[in-house]
Amino acid sequence: MAHQVEDGVDTAHLAEEVVELADGDAVLGMLLRRPPVSFPQLTDITQLGSWRRFVSRESTKDTRAEVTP
Repeated sequence: MAHQVEDGVDTAHLAEEVVELADGDAVLGMLLRRPPVSFPQLTDITQLGSWRRFVSRESTKDTRAEVTP
């Protein structure tokens, strides 16, 4: 993710999300992005460098799992 700076603020770690207020209203707010570990069902593919490399690796895993010695 490219770091963007707007009005002197690094926005790389900010996300626009819906926030529910105490009275039940929903509004948009700027929040700090939660790290991937906050979502155990997600996989961080940063080290792989691209979505295509991740998909390729996963398809190779599936193929190897089907092969039995």
